[in-house]
Amino acid sequence: TEYLYSLLRALELPVSGTWSAEMVQAIASDFMLVYAFGGDLEVSSRRDLVGMRRYLESHHHGWTALQAWVAERLRGAEPPPRNFSSVLGFLEAVADGYAEWQER
Repeated sequence: TEYLYSLLRALELPVSGTWSAEMVQAIASDFMLVYAFGGDLEVSSRRDLVGMRRYLESHHHGWTALQAWVAERLRGAEPPPRNFSSVLGFLEAVADGYAEWQER
């Protein structure tokens, strides 16, 4: 829970309300960026996350595959996560499946 709060703060996104599919995709992508590759959300800003994302896009071939896997899971989520609690549940499930995905 605290991890998602910290990510939303770094991205300057609202905690409450209903989120668009695009916003949820961005949150899930940045969550996996920090979860899989590390980073300190306590001192990170939106600019830092954009820089990390750009670096991975150009230097780490696994990043694209990881993003595709998360996007596929998101497309298959029923109902689609659109608020804090449903996104939190989705991200917990993705984090739980990450090790298995890595071993494929």
